[in-house]
Amino acid sequence: MVVLGLDTTTKTGGMALHQADGLEAVCIGDPMITHGERLPGDILEFLDENKLTLGEIDRFAVVSGPGSFTGLRVGLATIQALALTNKKDVVAVPTLEAIVYAGIEEAKALDEKTFLVPWMNAFRGEVFTGVYKRVNECSGSLRDDLAVHVVEVETPRVGKPAAMLKEWGSRLSLDDRQVVILATESRQCDLGLEKVFGKQATWMIGTRSLALTAARIGAGRIGDSRPVKPNHVRPVYIRRPDAVLARERRLKEQSSGE
Repeated sequence: MVVLGLDTTTKTGGMALHQADGLEAVCIGDPMITHGERLPGDILEFLDENKLTLGEIDRFAVVSGPGSFTGLRVGLATIQALALTNKKDVVAVPTLEAIVYAGIEEAKALDEKTFLVPWMNAFRGEVFTGVYKRVNECSGSLRDDLAVHVVEVETPRVGKPAAMLKEWGSRLSLDDRQVVILATESRQCDLGLEKVFGKQATWMIGTRSLALTAARIGAGRIGDSRPVKPNHVRPVYIRRPDAVLARERRLKEQSSGE
């Protein structure tokens, strides 16, 4: 199976390929060019560089949010159009789940006794975050990547970084568990974890290709692949989009002025 993954939830984003023989390819986007300007041209160029055509893609995977509102909509629309045209299914992977799976792929030592906390810049001085834990299909030790799944411990939400750390500190019962906060940017890590979690928490920082993680999930290599028809793909919002809030403010101002 050949799976094409796409991520447009950040300014950089990117695309990736995962093939049945294990061959993979990754392309990181140019943050100086909007996703609307790049797509779908970048995808066609990427496939050409890897000697593939759209007709050879068996499944599409896309990071479905939260993230940049405009970028997210462009990415989903692009994947839906390509999948519809080629009569293929789509696997939509929520951004925070993608961050968690990418962290597990990067550090195999993150086990079932670790709370995994994705930490993503939401702008406005806020972060998107949630709490997950790893579970294994088999009762014994991990034998291969196919056994890796994560489940949601706390519902994803958005808030000020210090407030979110305080909330997770009050809600998580650590006992013998560790907390690993999976941040996508080093500048997000200037908070004192020890004050909240003692010595049981640490940062794990890395620029991960969420497009590659989505492609791997889409191929069933990790996670829970749930292919759907393109028209069933929906964006994941944790915070209401700026455009919606602005429209509501205008409507409220208009009604109050009448």
